[in-house]
Amino acid sequence: LTQTKDALQKASASAKTADSDLDALQREVATAQAELAKLKTTSSGADLTSAKDTEEKLKKTLHDLLALRAELTTAKEDLEKKFNSTAAYNNMKKMLTTKNDQIKELRAKLAKYEGDAES
Repeated sequence: LTQTKDALQKASASAKTADSDLDALQREVATAQAELAKLKTTSSGADLTSAKDTEEKLKKTLHDLLALRAELTTAKEDLEKKFNSTAAYNNMKKMLTTKNDQIKELRAKLAKYEGDAES
């Protein structure tokens, strides 16, 4: 249980880091897009080269962003799998299932007795 808890904490920290990296990349993409738009409106020979460089940086940043999103999704899925396989989760799930079954039975009995009282 302790090992699983440590693994969950590590995965959670990894997901938080990926989230912050994702935010940074999104800001970088927005900045690059603004820069590119600015360069396209005031384009000269040197500016066109700069615009191409900016566009390449934008493409690279977008690629990094997509890769980071995929990594984040994978980390979240792994975290969920690890959590779902813990003994505490399985015990809680079993208890909830048992209690739900008991509630269904009690509702059925109550409906039976309420039906008898109405007759």
